Amino acid sequence: MIPKKTSLILLMLAAALAGCNLATDPVPAGPVQSSLDAQPIEDAVPAARPDPAAGEAIYLENCAACHGPNGQGGGELAEQVAEQGGNIPNIADFDRVQGRDPQTWYQITTNGNIGNLMPPWQQALTDAERWDVTYYMYSFARPDDALEVGRALYAQRFAAEYGPDGGLAGLNDPAQMAPLSLAAIREQFVTDEDLSEEQAWAVAWYIQSLSTGGTAEPEAETAPGVLPEATGDGVVRGEVINASGGPAPTGVTVRLSGARLTEEGQIEEFLVREEPLMPDASFAFEAVPFDLEEAAYTVSLVYDGVLFNNGALVDPAQPALELPLVIYENTTDPDALVIETLSLAVRQEAASLRVVQIMEVRSTTESVYVTEEPVVGGRRGSFGLRLPLDAFGVRFEGGELGSRFILTDRSNNTVYDTRLLPPDGDPRTIIVSYSLPFEQARDVALSMLHDVESVVILAEEGLRTSAPGLAETGSDVVGGVPYVQYRLSDLTRGETLVLSLSTGGAGLAALSTALGALLVVLVVAGVVYTLLFGRRTTPEGELSRDLLVRVAELDRQFESGQMDRFTYEVRRAELKAELAEMD
Repeated sequence: MIPKKTSLILLMLAAALAGCNLATDPVPAGPVQSSLDAQPIEDAVPAARPDPAAGEAIYLENCAACHGPNGQGGGELAEQVAEQGGNIPNIADFDRVQGRDPQTWYQITTNGNIGNLMPPWQQALTDAERWDVTYYMYSFARPDDALEVGRALYAQRFAAEYGPDGGLAGLNDPAQMAPLSLAAIREQFVTDEDLSEEQAWAVAWYIQSLSTGGTAEPEAETAPGVLPEATGDGVVRGEVINASGGPAPTGVTVRLSGARLTEEGQIEEFLVREEPLMPDASFAFEAVPFDLEEAAYTVSLVYDGVLFNNGALVDPAQPALELPLVIYENTTDPDALVIETLSLAVRQEAASLRVVQIMEVRSTTESVYVTEEPVVGGRRGSFGLRLPLDAFGVRFEGGELGSRFILTDRSNNTVYDTRLLPPDGDPRTIIVSYSLPFEQARDVALSMLHDVESVVILAEEGLRTSAPGLAETGSDVVGGVPYVQYRLSDLTRGETLVLSLSTGGAGLAALSTALGALLVVLVVAGVVYTLLFGRRTTPEGELSRDLLVRVAELDRQFESGQMDRFTYEVRRAELKAELAEMD
């Protein structure tokens, strides 16, 4: 189990883990830790009034690509989701919406719906942001005049019983109202039988709004959507450093965010402040609280369209926190990224091949690489790759296709990672697995969008493998299944690696499919460890090869029935921790 503090580090330092993201990106783009088990949040309630107005921007940035700008499921990625077997519900359908309570929608937003290809947003959005977007989604099914009509009817017929703001019945309490659907609100509180159907629903809509920050009068002087001021004796300060050698930005604002882990295990944002960057490139936030356990602060700013962040845990014994912000210029030259090692594992399944592709990518310049044009919405891409045209069952680790990873061109299966890679010298591991149709022989073509320094291939023994310049270098036995290892020196951007694969079919299809779920765990814990303690170097390609071999064996034992699910999950967690120390 990942400790609470580590989870909090991951949540708060997501931007620092990624290095930098687009200003329009959630921080980070898409889920950071897709391998974390979904948290039981059936009883989750908002810590403060949700703000549907703030939820609109969150929805347009993160949800509209699939659900469409009006909630009817017509987003730019909707067709892609449907092709992969996902179903995008129409959240503008009143018959569907009136029976859905905010708590249920919040849970789906938090943990995702893997069956419908919806990723979890627990790591990419704060708790408050998830509640904000949850309540905003109700607006798609709500008639334009419902709140105005409902407000007038409520004042005439219900205010005396429930209070002008609903306080006498707890209607303005988000914790009480979150478990109630619109239909439940109508049944429990809209008791006037003289109202028409339309009027009754209008009152229900208005009552629902009383527990949010967008329509009802707040109980305190705090503006809707603004956190109550948290004060203390501490200070968070730092300076902005342009690591590309350029000048520090001017006329920009630095944002401070504070979040903590509640006793219920929820992430609660308790502070948001903004200050202009000083002429000497310094910033300081004074009178901030430090008497907090399991809390963290992050600072961020937008420079030339890119969001840069840094964060750290709060130490109550040290009420001063130094958080320098390192920024970079950006470039659109794809040579700014290079693949140190491209590793492929290929295994035969029934009428198909299963391929796991691992890329160790690093920056070669002092700038952040971004694509010239946005790949989705306002978000530009970074590292790009092309998958075989007939690939199916595509799965990325550390982010979902359609969220962090965006398919931009179906004619050549070009996919971009929207999480930018900082030029700090540390490579990033990107892992994708997919299946390919296969009978007795086929070619697999992989076009390179960036230079590749080294290629390592593990092909199941009996699966004859050839390509120009490919050399056999040894063999491995994983769980009793032999693999042949091949190497290729390098590939240049624009070059296509064509692997010719064939088999005589001598019983290979009967072998257990060890790679069906290969590398279902990305080394997220290792990323956190790297952030805190630095990265130890390993021989070229060794980490990727070790990932392939060790996780394949774990998966083989589970899928062949040699290991029960409980033991498998425990061993998988142990492997993540071990890999974290290795990275």
